[in-house]
Amino acid sequence: MKHTKTIIFLLFFIFLVILVNSFSVIYLVQNNQIKNAYIINKLGQIRGGTQRYCKLALIGKDKEKIKDVKKYIDNKYSDVENIYKDIIPYEAMDFFKKNFYSLKNNWEKIKKTKNKNKLYILSEQSWETADPLVIYIAKAMENKTQKILFFIILISIISVLTTLVSIYIVYSVISKSLNIKTLKNPVSKLYNLYHLEETLNVLQNRYQRYGKNFALLKIISENIPSEKTIKEISKILKNNIRRSDKIYHYQNKIVIIFIEPEKMDLNKTQKRLTELIQKKLKNIKAEIIIYSGEDIKRFI
Repeated sequence: MKHTKTIIFLLFFIFLVILVNSFSVIYLVQNNQIKNAYIINKLGQIRGGTQRYCKLALIGKDKEKIKDVKKYIDNKYSDVENIYKDIIPYEAMDFFKKNFYSLKNNWEKIKKTKNKNKLYILSEQSWETADPLVIYIAKAMENKTQKILFFIILISIISVLTTLVSIYIVYSVISKSLNIKTLKNPVSKLYNLYHLEETLNVLQNRYQRYGKNFALLKIISENIPSEKTIKEISKILKNNIRRSDKIYHYQNKIVIIFIEPEKMDLNKTQKRLTELIQKKLKNIKAEIIIYSGEDIKRFI
């Protein structure tokens, strides 16, 4: 149950990371493109609107249309002033403010002048300021977009790495859980016959290489104990052996491996453990040997 909850949590976390990453990418791209297009369009409308106003003023006809164009341009300047601080990149801010307010001051002069020659000159000055400004800001926005794309790639890499780490953790948890289930008896939670055979192979090799022996105590019951009984015996044995010793359970047999048996009184230990088990099980047989190179499979 514990592992199941962990796995569910990790899978939910992976899903959440992917979901957040996807929405973040969509938001960043859309928001950036909308803002970029907005400021560039407004500057372009100011540039084109100013030229139209000057043409109408030079012709001197349709005063209502001239009035409408003037109001239109004033509104565009207000729109840009209200939002440019949130859109223009920091590194382009000084250039923008210098040229934008120069353009605006020029516009104020255009609105006030009545002299056609001066109006023409101001119109040309306005274009010479507005055109480079629009081009520069468009380039700055392109660079800003590249930085955002880099940030998005970074987020994606982090998300992928997080996902891989999470998958590895899930795999490790599942693998560990399966390994425990493979090596332990599901009822007694003691090591099973498969693990016993694997351990004996290791101990036999160690004996042959280094001469280090070990001892085994095998306890057999005439009947297969009930689940409740075997759980109680398991608890008793775990509390009465050394940490270095291992207990194995399969069918109606319990095998205990004692490491470095020379450091303990085996006969006394056998008697004590047998008596403890006899309180739970009747008619049991117990046998203990110190391994000295014989075929260990005959014993188990």
